[in-house]
Amino acid sequence: MPLTSEAIIGMVVVAILLFFSAMISGSEVAYFSLGPIHINELKEHPSRKETMVLNLLDKPERLLANILITNNFINVGIVIIASFVTGTILNFTHSPLLGFVIKVIIITFLLLLFGEIMPKVYANRFAPQFARRMAVPLVILDKLFQPLIFILVRSTGLVNRRLAKKGQNISMEDLSEALDLATDVVENEKEMLEGIVRFS
Repeated sequence: MPLTSEAIIGMVVVAILLFFSAMISGSEVAYFSLGPIHINELKEHPSRKETMVLNLLDKPERLLANILITNNFINVGIVIIASFVTGTILNFTHSPLLGFVIKVIIITFLLLLFGEIMPKVYANRFAPQFARRMAVPLVILDKLFQPLIFILVRSTGLVNRRLAKKGQNISMEDLSEALDLATDVVENEKEMLEGIVRFS
């Protein structure tokens, strides 16, 4: 099928979204691979971007939530528009299943290669430079998605706390059972250990 103006515009939009996805995916690797040496270098040269980078790193859960939310929105846009473009260029009227498979392969390939693998490899090699370059966009996105970021951070924090508490309760029960099953422990020592477990 000949290329239509809608298909051309769609391809341009997909290319732009892939670029944004690459930058956001690279940001995750760049920021979370910064070591103590890199952070000290940022502190020694506290310019505007360096300060932004340090402020973002001070709240890693919020930074990660920002990256995940932004990337999900971008990837959904890529999937929708790329599916439309593929369906416009290639005619799958007589074989919709084949068309679906080809769309999945093309979109997955584009997202993995250009939206994940290549930018993350680059960001890992040039983490400080990449982090500085993405400081301003990430700060803007943080303000834009502030309500969603707040909900995600709070919900994941609540789940983590509940799981940690549950794990602690399980470990206390296991300790109590272990003490009950211990036959070679002196009675006084056993009572003392049970008291410690109850206190914990």
